[in-house]
Amino acid sequence: METPMRAHALLRFLLLLTVLTASNAAAQATINLTGPATTTYVAPANFDLQVSYSVSSGPKAEFIENTVITQNGVTISVIPQGTIPVRGLPPGRYEYMYRAIATRILPDGDMTHRPMSSGPVVITVNNPPEPIDAAAPGTISSVGPPVTGRPMTMSIQMINTGETTWRAGSYFLDFVNGGDSYVWDFTPQGISHDVAPGQSYTFQFNITAKIFNTHGFNYYFQFQMRRNTVAFGLPTQVFSVYIINPINASQFDSQEVPTTMEVGKSYPVTIRMRNTGDYVWSASQAYSLGAQNPHDNTVWGTHRIQTADVPLGAIGEFKATVVAPAQPGVYNFQWRMVRDGVEWFGVLTPNVAITVSEPPPPPPPPLRGTTYTYDALGRLTGTSADSEQGPLVTAQIYLAGNRVQRSDARNNVTTTTYQAYSDPATDRETLIEEPESRITRIDRTPYGVITRIARDSRNGAPLQRHYVYDAHYRLCKSIEPETGATAVGLDAAGRILWTASGLALPSTSSCDQQAAAGSPRAITRSYDANGRLSAIVSPDGLGNQNIAYTPDGLINTISSSNGRGISAVSTFTYNSRRSLASETSSISNESDWTMSYTYDANGSLAGYTLPSGLHIDHHPDALGRSRAITDSAGRTLVSGVKRGATGTVAEFIYGNGIRHQRTLNERLLPSQVSDAGVMRLAYAYDKGGNVSSMMDLDGQSGLNRQMSYDGVDRILNVVSPEAGVNQSFSYDDFDNLTRLATAGATPFNYYYDASNRLTNIRTDEGATIIGLAYDAQGNMINKNGRTFTFDANNRLIASAGSTTYAYDAAGRRVQRRAADGQDTNRYFYTRSGKLAVQFESKALRHTSHVYLDGIAVAAIETAQDGTASIKYVHNDILGSPIAYSSAQGTVIQRLQYTTFGMSTGVSDGKPGFTGHVEDADSGTVYMQQRYYDPQIALFLSPDPVPTFMNPVAMLNRYRYADSNPYRYHDPDGRCTGSHLANKDGTCMSTGEFTTMATTVNGGGNAARGATQTGGRARVGWPVGRNDPEWTRDPKLREETERAWEDSRPNAPEVRSGRPGSTKRENGGWVVLTIGERQPWLYRLPAGSRDRMSQESTIKPDPFLCGCTVLGFFHTHPNTRAEGYDPFGNPGDATFMQQMGVPGLIRSHEGYEFIPVRRGE
Repeated sequence: METPMRAHALLRFLLLLTVLTASNAAAQATINLTGPATTTYVAPANFDLQVSYSVSSGPKAEFIENTVITQNGVTISVIPQGTIPVRGLPPGRYEYMYRAIATRILPDGDMTHRPMSSGPVVITVNNPPEPIDAAAPGTISSVGPPVTGRPMTMSIQMINTGETTWRAGSYFLDFVNGGDSYVWDFTPQGISHDVAPGQSYTFQFNITAKIFNTHGFNYYFQFQMRRNTVAFGLPTQVFSVYIINPINASQFDSQEVPTTMEVGKSYPVTIRMRNTGDYVWSASQAYSLGAQNPHDNTVWGTHRIQTADVPLGAIGEFKATVVAPAQPGVYNFQWRMVRDGVEWFGVLTPNVAITVSEPPPPPPPPLRGTTYTYDALGRLTGTSADSEQGPLVTAQIYLAGNRVQRSDARNNVTTTTYQAYSDPATDRETLIEEPESRITRIDRTPYGVITRIARDSRNGAPLQRHYVYDAHYRLCKSIEPETGATAVGLDAAGRILWTASGLALPSTSSCDQQAAAGSPRAITRSYDANGRLSAIVSPDGLGNQNIAYTPDGLINTISSSNGRGISAVSTFTYNSRRSLASETSSISNESDWTMSYTYDANGSLAGYTLPSGLHIDHHPDALGRSRAITDSAGRTLVSGVKRGATGTVAEFIYGNGIRHQRTLNERLLPSQVSDAGVMRLAYAYDKGGNVSSMMDLDGQSGLNRQMSYDGVDRILNVVSPEAGVNQSFSYDDFDNLTRLATAGATPFNYYYDASNRLTNIRTDEGATIIGLAYDAQGNMINKNGRTFTFDANNRLIASAGSTTYAYDAAGRRVQRRAADGQDTNRYFYTRSGKLAVQFESKALRHTSHVYLDGIAVAAIETAQDGTASIKYVHNDILGSPIAYSSAQGTVIQRLQYTTFGMSTGVSDGKPGFTGHVEDADSGTVYMQQRYYDPQIALFLSPDPVPTFMNPVAMLNRYRYADSNPYRYHDPDGRCTGSHLANKDGTCMSTGEFTTMATTVNGGGNAARGATQTGGRARVGWPVGRNDPEWTRDPKLREETERAWEDSRPNAPEVRSGRPGSTKRENGGWVVLTIGERQPWLYRLPAGSRDRMSQESTIKPDPFLCGCTVLGFFHTHPNTRAEGYDPFGNPGDATFMQQMGVPGLIRSHEGYEFIPVRRGE
C-alpha cells in the first residue's frame, strides 16, 4: 500500500500533467461535493458522495493539490474526484466537506496557493423503531392434588409472537396479580436459553398453596410473560383451584420382631408402615413411630423410632435396636405413627407378646495364660505364654557340666553354668554366655561367695571386678576399674563402722583395713546403745548425718550437713498406728516446710497437706487405691478413676474434663494410652517385651517411631518420620555405647580409658566433640570445661563452679542456689521419693505436684500474690510429660524426647524425662541419687548398687536403663525399673533397700515389682515362676499350709493393740538336708499375732544340721480390717537382710516372696 505522502506526490504530478495538456480551460480551478438525494436516514445508513474538480490553462492556470473529504472534521477520503461510499452509519448528524489547495506557477518560477472548499453536505441518521415484545400461551397442564402445603407440578408453554428474541436472565413467567403470592408459594420462572420470534418455551415448575382453610375454598391465579419488570403479551387462562386441607394417615405393612428375649440384651426390630396421608413423613418435622400399649411407654429402652423421609404412598422401614426389660416377664410390643406436638394418627401395629427371660449361664471363658512343661525330674523345660502375637515360647535344656541353656521368646539363647557339688543347683552362676558374644564369668569360693566378676572382650583384656572377704566371709573390699577400691570396716556384730572409696588398694587377697580406715576418704558410722545407726561422719564434712529415734525405734530426726553453713534436717512424727503422720524439712536460713498425712479406717493413705496448707485428698477405696483426687480449695483434679484386673489405672478424668484411658494387651503391657484431644499413642512390642513401635494416632504429638534391638535387648535403631529422631547405636562387650548416630547431626563415637570411663566423644574424622574427666571415685568432674564438684558421698554439690546444691539425709536435693544467692530453688520430696513442692525465688512461685499412682497428673502453681493456676500433665508410658493442658482443657505445651531423653520445650527445674527434674545448670536430668546426662546417655556417677546384685545387667556402672530406654527407667537413679512391667513403676527402691533391675520374663509377660499400698512399702511380690523352685514345691506347701491353719487365720478379728486375739504367727526355717532333694520346714514355736517366735533369730548352723538353709517362712494371719498390711513389710525385709536368706510369707492374700537385698 502506498503512503499518503506518495499518493499526494503522484496526484500532484497527474494534475500538473493535466494542466500542461489541457486546452481551452478556465483560468481558475474548482472542486465540487455532491450529496445523496435524501439527507435523512434510519440507522444503519448507507449512501454515496460524489466529488469532482476542474483546472485551467494559460498564464494564470491553476492545478489542485492536498484534496481532503471529511466527515464531522475527520478525513474519510483524499481522492479528488469519483464516488465515496458511506456505509452502516449509526444514529447522528453528519457534516461532510471537500477541501483542496489551488496552486499557480508564476513566470519567475514562484508559486501562489489558494484554499478551496465545497459543502457542507449534512446528513441526519435517526434511530430505528423498537421491536415489539409479544407472547401467547400454548399448551398448559398441571399435576397434583389441590392440598395445602402439597406442591402441584405445572407445565406452561409460551410462544414468542413478537419481534424480539427472549434472552435468558431478562424474560420471566410471573403472576399477573402480585397478590397471588399471598396464597401461593411460587418463584418467578426464568428461561434457560434464548427464544427467537416464532419459537416457544415450556416452563416446568411447582406451585404450592399456603392458605389453610378448615372448610376448603376456591383460589385463583394467572400467569403472563414479563421482560425484567414490564409485563407483555397475552396472559394464560385464569386457574381456579379448590384447596382442601391435608391429613396424616398410615397403614400397617409388616414387621419383624422376636417373640423371645433375654433380660437386658439388645435386639434389632423392623416395622414397615405405608404413608396414606397428604404429608411427607420427615424426622425433621417430628414424624416417628411411637410406642403404645401402654401409651408412649419406654419399656424397650426407647419410645420413638425414626427413619428416612417417607413420600406419599411409600412404605417407610423403621429399624431400631431395642433393649429387653431388666426383669423377666411377658411384655407387649405395639407401635403407632405420631407427629410429636401435633397428633397420633393411623392404625396400631399388630401387638406382639414378647417373653423376656433370664439368660442361660455363660460358658466358662477360655483359659489364657502361661503353660509350663517339666521333665521327669520335675525341672522346668519350657513355657508357652499367650499373647497378642500368639504363643510366646521359651525352652530350657539341661546340659552336662551343670549347664542350662535357655532360649527366650525371641529365640535368643543363653547358656549358664552353675556351681554345684553332689546335686545339681541353679542358684550360683559361674559362667553366662549370651547372644552378641556377651560372656560373663563369676568366680566363687567353695561356699558360693563371689570373688570376681569378669566380662570377656573380643578386643582386649576383660573387664574385672574383684571382691575380698574377711575371715568370717564378710565382704570387706571391692575393686572396680571405674572407682578403685572400696573398703568396708565391720564390727563383731556385722555393722558397718566405716567405708572408703576411690582407694589405690589393688590387692585381691587383703582387706587393707588399716590403710583404708586411715585414708582421707573414710566415712565413719556410729551406733547407739540399741545398735541403731546414730551418726555418719564424712572426711570433707559434707553429708554428715545425725539420727535420733522415737522410743519404739522409728526415726524421729535426721540431719545432713551440706557445707557453707547449710544443714538439712528431716523430722518425722507418727500416729498411734505408727504410720507416718508428718515430715518436716528444715534448711538453714529457710522457713520450715511440713507435709502431714491422713489415713482412712483401714490404715490406707487418704490424703496429705502440703507445706502451703493445701490439702490433697485421694479418696482411697477398700484396697487403699485412689478413686479421685480433690483439694481443699474445692477443685477436683482427678475423678472417675477406673482400674483393670491388675489394679492399674485404666481410666480417669482430669479436672479440666479431659478423659485419660489406658488399655493393656494380653501380656498386660500398655497397648494404647490416650488423653482425649491431647494425645493417642499406640504401642507394640516384640516377643521379648521390648517396645517395637510407638504410633501417634492423632498426629498431634510427633511421636511416631519404630525400634529394633540386639540379642541382649539393647536398643539398636530408632526410625521415625520426625526430624532429629532417627538414631542408631553400637555397643562394646562391656555394654558401653561406642557410637550414637542421629540423622542430620554429627555422629558421636565414644572412647573409654583403661578404667572403663568415657573420656572422649569424637567425630568420624577423629576430632574431639566432648572431653570428660573424673575424680578418684568415678564421678565426672569436667565435661567440655563445665565443672562438677562431688563430695565424699558422691553427691554433686556444685556445677559450673557457681551453682551449689544441698541434700537431705535420704540423698534428695532440697536446695539449688546460684552464685549470687538470689536465684534459689527449694524442693520437698515425699518419703516415697516424689517431688511434692518446689519454690523458685526468681519467679516467686510455688509449684505443688499431684500424682495418681506415682504418675504426675497436675501441677498447681501459686504466685506471690496467692493467685493459683493449674496445669494438667499428660504422660507417655514412661512417665515423661509430653503435653500440658490448661484448666480449660486447652493444650498449652507439647514436648518430645530423643531415645535417651534429650527434650524440647521443658522449662528448667520442671519434671521432664521419665518425670525427673531437668536441670539447666548442670545440663542433666536430676534422678535423686544420681544425675543423668541425656546428651551422652550416661550417668555422671557410677551406680551405688553393686554389680553382684545382678552380675550381667549391672556390670556397666554408668549406662542408663540397661540400654533399653523405651522399656525401663531409673526411679531414683539407683536401679532400673519399668513403667511397662511394674504396677506403679517403682523399682523396689524403698527405704534403705535397693535391688537389681526389674525385668520382663522369658515369655515377655510383665514381671512383678514392689508396690506402694496403704502408704507403706511393699517389699515382695506374689510367688512366680522366676522365684526359687522351693517356693512352689508341692510337698513343702503341704507343711506351710499346716502352719497356716495352725495360725488360726479365721479367728475373730481384733484391732491392733487390743487384747483377745487367738491368732498366732507360725513358721520356721526352710532347709534342704545334704544329700536330699526335698526341702522341708523346720517349725518354730508360734508367736503372738504380730510377731514370730523369738527363736527365729537363731539361724540353723549348716555344719551342725548338715543342711542348707533356703529361706525363712512365716504366716501373717492378720488382715487389713484389723489395721495390718497382710503382705511383707520393711520389718520382714530387714529380718531377711540380717539372716541372709529370702523369705516366704503366707497371708490371706496368698504366698509372697521377699528376696535378699545384698550390697547395702
